[in-house]
Amino acid sequence: MKAGQLVTPTLKLMRILGKGGMGSVWLADHLTLGTPVAIKFMSVANLDDETLMQRFRTEAQAAAQIRHPHVAQVFDHGVMPDGVPYIVMEYLEGEDLKRAVRRVGPLPVADVARVVTQSAKALGRAHSLGIVHRDIKPDNIFLCNIDGEIFIKLLDFGVAKIDQGAAMAGATTTGSMMGTPLYMSPEQLLSARTVSHKSDLWSLAVVAYFALTGRVPFNGETIGSLSVAVHGGVFPPPSSLRPGLPPTIDAWFVRMLKRDPNERYDSAKEMAEAFEHAASMRAPMPSMSMMPLPPASLPPISAPPASLPPPISAPLPNYPSVLSQSTPSSAGASSMIGMPQPTFAGTASDAGRRNSATKKQLLVAAGAAAGVVLTLGIILVAVSTGSKDDVPPEPAAQPDKPVVQAVSALPAATVAAAPLETTQVQTAPSASAAASATSTKSASDKPTRVVTPPAPPGPRTGPAKPPPKDTIGF
Repeated sequence: MKAGQLVTPTLKLMRILGKGGMGSVWLADHLTLGTPVAIKFMSVANLDDETLMQRFRTEAQAAAQIRHPHVAQVFDHGVMPDGVPYIVMEYLEGEDLKRAVRRVGPLPVADVARVVTQSAKALGRAHSLGIVHRDIKPDNIFLCNIDGEIFIKLLDFGVAKIDQGAAMAGATTTGSMMGTPLYMSPEQLLSARTVSHKSDLWSLAVVAYFALTGRVPFNGETIGSLSVAVHGGVFPPPSSLRPGLPPTIDAWFVRMLKRDPNERYDSAKEMAEAFEHAASMRAPMPSMSMMPLPPASLPPISAPPASLPPPISAPLPNYPSVLSQSTPSSAGASSMIGMPQPTFAGTASDAGRRNSATKKQLLVAAGAAAGVVLTLGIILVAVSTGSKDDVPPEPAAQPDKPVVQAVSALPAATVAAAPLETTQVQTAPSASAAASATSTKSASDKPTRVVTPPAPPGPRTGPAKPPPKDTIGF
């Protein structure tokens, strides 16, 4: 192949994009439409390998059948005059997930959520058609930049398992290993022929683990040691490698990497929704309806606390968006999940009513205190005047309203307000109750005059003086 060569009357090769053991990929110009396309050629060295030839055809057929926005679109498939097969597909600008993580490191949780969600949509469509990809790995997840947002394209259905028809007949032989071992499910490590769609879900979970931490959950120097690690099921929680991840993320991986496929999520959609939920979980906030209100000296409940804990779904420090270098203005948008901030039960108007109720309580308490002081003053005057036996006491000035009624009304108001103010008003009932009891006793003991000391004993030379007038009674 060389630049300027015509593949068909409408397709001219422009330059090579990549080359590997299986073949090469070229950028071509569609002369009729005036748009760029990518053309994948099989290597001449593999033309005699019927298994590889079948896989090449399967890749074209599977992608063409799926027809999904998150699957690289296939336009044509044919064979060159020299027998080299080719696939014409859409030209993608961006990089695969493996290169992105190597370039910027572990991705923000928001970006990983997009990778999982969009890849799961593509897999869900494939699974509904009876197609199992069997080679989900970071190399086959391509990240495009569409208006500053990550847009996933799933690549390479070359080793896909197709249930309908005989498209894969002879492509998988007994004992052969299909896929990339580090991302294979336990059942795929044992047999690639019998895997179900849940094997793809396992592989996508390993991809998510890699995107979050920069490493895979299971490793081994050989296929055998890797298989032992995978079947053992023990792996470091992502939060132990990346502090700050919520425990809900760890729980999601525990379920997704179960050895038994029946214990994993049932579908790609359910898996993606569970990851989005786990990634957006925040630290639980106590219910305001179960908490006592603060004293009047504190800010109203509708005011925000001095410092709120940061949402754990927010991107962690030093984990830039994969698109941040190419589109700096979109870095902020690509780093957010978009969950609502925690809300409180109280509102500004509720706080105003509570403050008004608190002020009324304080006024009642102040009035009660004034009544107690006035009552004690009257008692002191009575005691001081009653101690002089030869001078009858002058009647005390009567208040406009009975003091006992004003003081005795305090307990009812205090009890009604107790739920709204627990720190300042709860001490009022004991003081007001004592004052009320004292005043009530004084009012009920008019005939005995318990507050006036008796006259000292001695000879009386004149008629007995009449008892002093009651200055406390009403």
